[in-house]
Amino acid sequence: MASFQLNTTKCGKFTVKWEIKNIFDLKEKRLESSRFCCPSGKHVFRLFLWPISEREEDKDFVSLFLGYEIKHSKETKVSAKYSVSLLDRNNVKIISQDVGFHTFSVQTFLNYGMYRFLKRTNLYFINEGSLSGKVTIVADIEEAEDVISDFITEKPIEYSTHCDLESLFKNKTLTDVDINVNGVIIAAHKAILASASQMFLSQFEANRDQVCFEIQDFSENVVRKAIEFIYTSKLEDFNEICFDLLQFAFKYEVKGLHSFIESYLIDSLSLHNVIDSIAIADKTEAKTLKSLCIQLICKNSKAIATNEKLQSLDSSVAKELFSALINCN
Repeated sequence: MASFQLNTTKCGKFTVKWEIKNIFDLKEKRLESSRFCCPSGKHVFRLFLWPISEREEDKDFVSLFLGYEIKHSKETKVSAKYSVSLLDRNNVKIISQDVGFHTFSVQTFLNYGMYRFLKRTNLYFINEGSLSGKVTIVADIEEAEDVISDFITEKPIEYSTHCDLESLFKNKTLTDVDINVNGVIIAAHKAILASASQMFLSQFEANRDQVCFEIQDFSENVVRKAIEFIYTSKLEDFNEICFDLLQFAFKYEVKGLHSFIESYLIDSLSLHNVIDSIAIADKTEAKTLKSLCIQLICKNSKAIATNEKLQSLDSSVAKELFSALINCN
């Protein structure tokens, strides 16, 4: 088995100063410093300051973040800790905070800092009645890189467990329940159906000796496609029955299928099918699809207004849509 030791090594420590003049006269919502490079030459950073925090709950504060400029750096990530101070126009330190350690990457966050760096009223030149002044941000940054050492190049033993559910279904291997769809039998496995559907789980737990389950409100094609999805997590040739599949997934609480069909309908959404889509989304609690339908209709209200299908919408969704149209206009 391969083994290794993980060591943390310091890559470089440096200080940057960023002078901001007339901070309260600036119109920008976000201020950006010039880019600066660490001593190793591998990593490029930039400071960002919001005179008024972008978060509504923090509007009384100044926000400050250190950003990793990944496009201008030689590495895709870096670990670093930094402390930051704010000096007033007389270079007197007002506040100093230790931000701490963070790994900057696209998998975590490329910007890291404080939404509440400083309360705006704490800037002493505001208390003097001045709405302009110079401040200086001083950041002390220390990089660290994780280095793997003492690596032993011994090939690990590989293990693999492969479960071919698709073959179990197609070959009817050890099936223990028959799904009767209007006289057509689809052989399946209780445990697999129950793992994907809360309704099947409740039904089979309540009737442990049940060997046949009847479905009369969906076609054999819809039920077969839905069960195939439970076994394989994939679907083919289902465009014509996608609404029925969404209704099946909703009724039988097959969450994976519900999400799959909702995503498909979102990707296929257009002015041509938006009325049908919002109707089925409302019936099946496909909330994301419904929200996007409302947005699309609001943006194209004139084109949609002549669609005769509007008259066939249920009163609840029609009322919600009418309210949205009023608000967006």
